[in-house]
Parts: sequence; structure tokens; C-alpha cells
Amino acid sequence: MNNNALKLREVWNRLFLFHNIEVCSEKLKGCGMLELKTLKLICHNPNYSIKELLRILDIPNSTMTNVINRLTSKGLLQRKLSNKDLRSFELELTEKGKEAVEEHLEAETGIFESMLNPLEDHEKEEFIRLFEKIVGKME
Repeated sequence: MNNNALKLREVWNRLFLFHNIEVCSEKLKGCGMLELKTLKLICHNPNYSIKELLRILDIPNSTMTNVINRLTSKGLLQRKLSNKDLRSFELELTEKGKEAVEEHLEAETGIFESMLNPLEDHEKEEFIRLFEKIVGKME
């Protein structure tokens, strides 16, 4: 394994293991990463079909059904008949779901502000530029 990757892993683990970073809001307690990704995708793209979510998340239909059922039972998501095709469903966030995602995004912003705080303005810009490059190459 690359020495730089090991160093990055060590710093990453120090950040998450030894600092009180809580990304989830109280409304999202018990949600896993897949549920969170689903909520964020629906929040930012309310017209996504279940087929589009399956393609983006690259998960089996049965897994998506379980995710939808868990989020529905938590009152974060609701199914509604599609206006385009009455044989299929659309997904939409409930008010509780919208509030939960908004709280989560605010918590994420707070974490990123804390991370960037020690840096000078030019260092922040460089860090963001490099991070965008990394993410762009991973997509």
C-alpha cells in the first residue's frame, strides 16, 4: 500500500475517531449510508424514478425495496402513484424527511467549516481545488 495512502488513512481515522463528529441529525438516527444517499438523491432530484435510483446507487431491486420500506416506516419518505405511469410509484420526501436532510446538510457544513478553519484563505481554495480534482477523477 502507498505510504501517502496510509498517512491519509491515519489522519482520516484521527479525525473521525478522536473528535466528536456527528453527521446524522436526531431524525436520521439508525439510517445507514444507503438510506442517507437515497434521501439526498431524492432531495436534490425529486423527479428521479426508482429505476434511476437503482442505476445511480448500483444496487439490486430488492435492496432498494428494503431501503424504501425502512425510510417509509421512519416517516422520512412516501410513495405516490406516478402521474406519468399509473403502474409505477414515485418517491418524495415527507416534511420530516425534508427537515432531516436539511439538518444533516447543516451538520455537514459545520464539519467542513471546522475542517477549513485552521487554513488561510488561499489554502482553503487550494484544498477545495485539490479535493474537486480527486472527486472528479473518482467519478
